[in-house]
Amino acid sequence: MFNRARKAWKKVEEWVEEDNSKERPEPALPTEVALAAASQSEPEPAPPPEPEEVTFCYTNANSKITAPYTYAPLPADIKRPIRLLTLLPGPRDADIQCLLKDADLDAVGATDFEALSYVWGDTSDKRNKTPIQMGNGIIEIGRNLRSALLHLRHEDRPRTLWIDALCINQDDIVERSSQVPLMGDIYTKAARAIVWLGCPCCLLGVAGPDLSSHRREKLKEDALNVERLFAAISLLAEEAATVAEEGRQVVPEKGDVYPLIRNLGPEWDLIFFDNHWWTRAWTLQEIVLAHHAVMCMGCEQVGWEMLCGAVAHYNTLGFLKFSGSWFGNKTNSGLEPLQMVTSIKTARESEEVVHGDVGDELLYYLASSHWRDSTKPHDKIYAVLGLFAQDRHIGIDADYRSDPADVYRTATKALLDRSGNLDVLGFCFPFKIPCVTGLPSWVPDWGSAGNLATPLMNDAKGKLRATHASKGSRSDPR
Repeated sequence: MFNRARKAWKKVEEWVEEDNSKERPEPALPTEVALAAASQSEPEPAPPPEPEEVTFCYTNANSKITAPYTYAPLPADIKRPIRLLTLLPGPRDADIQCLLKDADLDAVGATDFEALSYVWGDTSDKRNKTPIQMGNGIIEIGRNLRSALLHLRHEDRPRTLWIDALCINQDDIVERSSQVPLMGDIYTKAARAIVWLGCPCCLLGVAGPDLSSHRREKLKEDALNVERLFAAISLLAEEAATVAEEGRQVVPEKGDVYPLIRNLGPEWDLIFFDNHWWTRAWTLQEIVLAHHAVMCMGCEQVGWEMLCGAVAHYNTLGFLKFSGSWFGNKTNSGLEPLQMVTSIKTARESEEVVHGDVGDELLYYLASSHWRDSTKPHDKIYAVLGLFAQDRHIGIDADYRSDPADVYRTATKALLDRSGNLDVLGFCFPFKIPCVTGLPSWVPDWGSAGNLATPLMNDAKGKLRATHASKGSRSDPR
């Protein structure tokens, strides 16, 4: 399992030795011969070479342009129909070619497909979209998705994926509304979730021309250190597993890995602070429901469990990299995005949340994810519905034809009806910048910018309160 980590260890040692062996020679004093030679006429220097044009993944557009692809309706004789995408093989510089096929979600096997989790980016601007070949037509996709397909494509065999932007007809509101309730089961049934964190070589292109020169240089430096960062993650995860297996206690600033990682100073910003994957509404259920997930950045990848183990071990060794700010708030850890995901995973395994009142479960998910971003206000609610078990229906159906205010009102009414308490009112804070207008005073604006007020749902130990003043309340909100 750790063959790659051992190879990475050797590479890291070579990096360290190479860095330590570099000598800084003293500048030589000019000699008489050198001064005489300098006084003579010298030939004109050759002109500097033309700088190479930087090519980003998403600018390598398909050369073949055909008519737009037309979606066929999903089969009506299948209870839960979905589409699966076949990514056809090809070399890195070849056109992206795909096929779509209908499938029965209840009939597909656990190894039949992988589900992609990624950030759409701004696809409202035509300049941010690029065509790919889908059967006999073309579909316009975003930059980040194109980069993912280029890196995930095999050269010698096809690959079967589920990708929301392509497997759902995004122009058909009725189909979109019918497919959203299936997304939780799709990520649960997939062989694994592929979390696409982006391509390092494209970071500067995605950042745009308005990026400050200092920030641009830091991104450039971090992008060059991606291989080194993933090697460090492998080293940390291997030592953490070894320590746990042997039952030893981790001593801060000690161990075989500590001096190597200290010298390398791995830059975690590309994975956490500078990566929008952690801030999107839909990516929460995609990673929480996945039985197995792999985090990919360019040609590098690491398993979810290995990343979590590496980060925990990194902190235990005494590094302070994660101290800083998150969303403008001073924090003690800086690992909020990872910790929030792991806390929800843990909560879903406990009887306290998943087997309690369904209304309290919904409120817990909304409270844990309200800071995440979504293009459509509806998705602040719809993006957590897949976290519920099939036998725990909250009474909310996805319908993108509905007004966002009606969606928020319906969700809050379901909370009040199903929980039997008034905790949801603690999220109503009238002084935030509104995202959805026309809401009654008892309905929180789940799409508002910034942090919402938070009710006192847990005790000092983080458990749900044993005493509850409004428990058993019955309301009739209108």
